[in-house]
Amino acid sequence: MPGRLQKEMDSLCVASLRDISADQYTDLRRFFFAGASALFGLMMRGLSAGGESTPEDEQMMLDLAGELREFNEAVKRGEK
Repeated sequence: MPGRLQKEMDSLCVASLRDISADQYTDLRRFFFAGASALFGLMMRGLSAGGESTPEDEQMMLDLAGELREFNEAVKRGEK
């Protein structure tokens, strides 16, 4: 059964990458999971210990969300 990340990747592929080769899919999957791993690592190292979020935690999440949003908008404009 596919995990959450695999399902998300597959939904992106269905939406925009219907005609890629098996080798391209393999490379895409490797890069997708590498990016997910990097983002997870940033979040785990950057968030404060404990159960309550801090203003720094919230700012880090806003910064990450903004960077991802800017990238997605650039892709839609054909810039990346």
